[in-house]
Amino acid sequence: MSEILVERAHIDALLTAAVEWGEREPEYARFSFDRQSPDGSSGVPHSQVKLTGENASELGREIWLFHFEMCDWWDEEDEEIPDAAEVEGYAFDPLPGSPDPLVILRAIDFYQYQTAPEQLEDWSDTNTYQFLQYLRSMAIMHLPGIDRAPWGISDRDVFLAFAEPGS
Repeated sequence: MSEILVERAHIDALLTAAVEWGEREPEYARFSFDRQSPDGSSGVPHSQVKLTGENASELGREIWLFHFEMCDWWDEEDEEIPDAAEVEGYAFDPLPGSPDPLVILRAIDFYQYQTAPEQLEDWSDTNTYQFLQYLRSMAIMHLPGIDRAPWGISDRDVFLAFAEPGS
């Protein structure tokens, strides 16, 4: 794990892609997440909701807080400790333009590198981990040329047939 704070714009970018792709292609299931119980206790789902622009702040806050709580990106002797109130007050602000799947794949990797616990089982049941897995799948489905790639491989010359001219 590194020591770089994931910024608000980063969280907004991840959510912008998930919301836009989910709305643009309703034939694919939108991401659903567990709302925690009203008292905030973790691990006790209150209800499961589909991610939309209207509730993205809730998931974004959870994702950013997870990062904030997992990281040791400040020195306790440092006078400029990041303000948890800013993270807790997160409100989704969609980014302009269309999400680029390569940018999103890189953003997912950056978030995980800066945040993820060393052991997968320490976070695999969290909304954050499940959201990132969903978003990674959606980004892959949006890669340019993905529809040209075979679905299942039986031809041993698949790499030769699929190669870019001149490579």
